[in-house]
Amino acid sequence: MRSNIFTKAKRGDTIIEVMFAVVIFSMVAVISISLMNVSLMQSEASLELVASRSDIDTQMEGLRFIHSSYISEMTLPRCRDADPGATCQQYRALWKDIVNGASTASPAAEFPPETCQEVRNLSGAFILNLNQLRSTSGADTQHVKVPVGKDQAGAASNSGVNARIIYNNSSESSSNILDKGEELLNVTSQGIWIIPVKGNGYYDFYAQACWDPPTDSKAPVTIDTVIRLYDPDQGSYD
Repeated sequence: MRSNIFTKAKRGDTIIEVMFAVVIFSMVAVISISLMNVSLMQSEASLELVASRSDIDTQMEGLRFIHSSYISEMTLPRCRDADPGATCQQYRALWKDIVNGASTASPAAEFPPETCQEVRNLSGAFILNLNQLRSTSGADTQHVKVPVGKDQAGAASNSGVNARIIYNNSSESSSNILDKGEELLNVTSQGIWIIPVKGNGYYDFYAQACWDPPTDSKAPVTIDTVIRLYDPDQGSYD
């Protein structure tokens, strides 16, 4: 009798019990890994959204600065009429270059697109190279306003990252790092652009961004915002 009780006490797990335990462990592991992947993708999506929004906000602040400088200098003589070394309207030429060719139709109706490559309305689209924006060279518009074409609107989808603006120098186009003492003359848009729209005495600037999400979703991630800036001298472009 004691021998039977001792034998039952030392009996091991059956194969069915072991298989059941393995199945339970596997289910828990798969669910945990899936939840971790979802959490990582959500974190990456949030980080991409914040980074792209930061680039757009920086561009809009640059526009506000150029506009406010242009307005504050309106009482000064134009640089072409000023004496050498005298204070003049340094930002007038840059502002007029930015609004020149502005559309009269809002691009909001065509945004967001089904894919970033299907962006159609890019009339007058541009970005600003704010690294070249200086009070002493405000009239130099060559490197500040950078046109954005259709190929650049969908560039973020091909790069596998969020929409962004890349600053680089003339010798190393892939660099996005400002070395000490280096001037970044070139700027490239990957999925970010600004479209000026002319109104009655004002301009609306639509900043838009488009890129593919890190998830399996086929719908692109988009950001759009608009600011309105008034121009008392809207009819003049000289």
